[in-house]
Amino acid sequence: MSHPTSHLRNTRARTATGALVLALAAGLAVPLSNASAAPDDTAGASTPSGSANVESSIAPSARSPFVAAGGDVDALTDLVLGRALRGSGATGRSADPSVRLATLREEGREVTVRVDRAKGAWVEGVAYVEAAADQHGAPQGWLFVARRTAGSWDLALEGEPGFLGAMGRAGTTTSSERATYVQAAKATRATSRTGAVRAAAAVSNDTGMQFPVKAGSWFQMGSPHGWSGSTGALSSVDISGSDGTVRAARAGTVRSLCNGWTRIIHDNGYSSDYYHLTAVRVTGGTVGKNAVLGNQGTSLCAGGAAYGAHVHFGLRQYDANLNGWYVSLDNKIIGSHRIRTGGYYTGGTTTDVVNGNYGVLPGQRWNR
Repeated sequence: MSHPTSHLRNTRARTATGALVLALAAGLAVPLSNASAAPDDTAGASTPSGSANVESSIAPSARSPFVAAGGDVDALTDLVLGRALRGSGATGRSADPSVRLATLREEGREVTVRVDRAKGAWVEGVAYVEAAADQHGAPQGWLFVARRTAGSWDLALEGEPGFLGAMGRAGTTTSSERATYVQAAKATRATSRTGAVRAAAAVSNDTGMQFPVKAGSWFQMGSPHGWSGSTGALSSVDISGSDGTVRAARAGTVRSLCNGWTRIIHDNGYSSDYYHLTAVRVTGGTVGKNAVLGNQGTSLCAGGAAYGAHVHFGLRQYDANLNGWYVSLDNKIIGSHRIRTGGYYTGGTTTDVVNGNYGVLPGQRWNR
């Protein structure tokens, strides 16, 4: 299933300025997220306006309520990118968004901001940066939710504190989706309140997940590596085999970043990413554990490279430090396997906590 969007390709210079983005950020009447967690370092910098590698779009079903709320897609795009491009992960927190965008343009990498849902004053969507072509890396992506308040966008961006709480209040989410976000926010607070509580929460290393293939089947698992390849936390593995489908590792709320890249937010403070999917079956709503999301493939809806059908599976965690970013698989239990990481794409082991079986990676494993 693809995203039926009405594209607003940026082939003209947008009218937003750095002052406008700063004014929007300063004028948020009822903050959805903790702005102090992301210091404003864009003062004096130009916004990412008019860039040929930026694409903004609104889903047809969201267009009417978006316009009725007085929405301005250019202003929203600038606000989202102004925060995302200086945010967590490989983008670099202190980067001038316009400089970062220029670098991406030189690398031939596109940036997308898409509004998927709108209801009343609320909008919800995604933003992502394409992975470099012909490299076995993966894209960087953020979910966001915003509310139109007094003529300004009040934004909560994944990767910043307050995102889960905002999603739990958003008018764009269904009751079952909100329940996931609310429970995840509670789990996050429980593991982030104090150092003592956080230390006691080591049991959260048992993710309650299965591997993202059919339960009760053999599959092939590669060595851990970063979501984007040879950088970042050793959060990800390439998985193939079983019956060729890609399954939900745990129940949760589904969001599609593009047609082949799915994210599930789980109720225990984790989320999981699935890239290279084909025949995508779920793009939103809630799913149960082991639900079919699509098929293993080589799709590149947001760039990168893939050699042979598989799913690029990544683990993410919401807490006081990560706020929804990729977390190391080291010592995490998925299915019945405790994973120990090695180097990027090299080494790593698993120990079956049920029967004690030990094995090195890459190798074949049983999905309990």
